Amino acid sequence: MKNQEHIVISEGRPPLLKLLLSTLAFSLSIFFLLLFFTGYNMLRPEYEYEKFQVSPLYMAIVLAGIGVLLAKNNSILIDRKLGRIKSQWQLGMFGFGQWKKLSPVAYVSVFKAHKSYSVNFNTRAPVRYEVNLWLKKGGRKRVYFNYNATVSLQMGKEIARFLKVDLWDATNPHEQKKVTL
Repeated sequence: MKNQEHIVISEGRPPLLKLLLSTLAFSLSIFFLLLFFTGYNMLRPEYEYEKFQVSPLYMAIVLAGIGVLLAKNNSILIDRKLGRIKSQWQLGMFGFGQWKKLSPVAYVSVFKAHKSYSVNFNTRAPVRYEVNLWLKKGGRKRVYFNYNATVSLQMGKEIARFLKVDLWDATNPHEQKKVTL
């Protein structure tokens, strides 16, 4: 979504399977909360539990956390007119984050980042391409990443056009070039 003064860079909606699993996690969390407060288990009514045991509360908290992790959505909003940026995560219709002042942007770059997430350190994670805002006062702000170079370059072009700055393609680290918009 983009209009004259704002741009929203979002992950999009979570896949249906993630939403179904988060719904299941939230439902089980409510079940364990009821078990914690009442001691009544509707699946086994003949067996009485003691109220306020820690284990159902622990399960409710863990399952609620899993539900939040599966249902959340990250996004970044840039307001060109007021010169501010907002990193937020959303859970349904509720968004959490705050606006921060954005220093003037020198240029936008897209580069290849090798990330290693392996436990045994002999396997590399897939290469990902990051889109960064490089600030005139120094420093950078990562606003997007993808595992496809062309998708990342297209996003970089959109952001560079919106901010009216140059775009540098560093997907090949030995051959950096300025992209014409």
